[in-house]
Amino acid sequence: MRKVRVLAVLLVALVVLAGCGGGSSLGKTKTYELGDLLTIEYPEAWHVYDESGMGVLLSPEEGDLEDQTPRPMFVMMAAPMGEEVELSEESMQELVQSMDVNEVGAIEGLKVGGKPAFRQSFEGGEDEFIAEQQGWILAAGEPSPVAVIAVAPTGDWKEYEGIFEAMLSTLKFK
Repeated sequence: MRKVRVLAVLLVALVVLAGCGGGSSLGKTKTYELGDLLTIEYPEAWHVYDESGMGVLLSPEEGDLEDQTPRPMFVMMAAPMGEEVELSEESMQELVQSMDVNEVGAIEGLKVGGKPAFRQSFEGGEDEFIAEQQGWILAAGEPSPVAVIAVAPTGDWKEYEGIFEAMLSTLKFK
């Protein structure tokens, strides 16, 4: 009987913990379309910056993209027009190195929107803007992959990580 009570307490604790912290629920969402490449759901309070071949979903804090204030954002970039890249650990490593970030985790292979993808986490980097930030870089889709970067100030990463994962789970290639 004691084992059953201990298991029940542990189960309740897990349920409580699952509901705390950053969470993964997006709440009310909007849909963003990156050209004819993909769609993704994002929290409706977030701001959208749409450039040719690039979309930035920005958390609702004060300021804007131009002020260079580190804040949570989800960036999607299409490969240059017509450029085909074979998605591999090597191409992922080249992408990460080109961004001058400090690699933290091993390169992880996964599926995003039904397509092969690679992801690597980072913390800080050479660029002043990224120095105090944490996140991950992902490349998905072939033959013209899309790069996705989820980033937040290091102290806020835990709060936003679940939101970024939930957003990524809604990504669909067209």
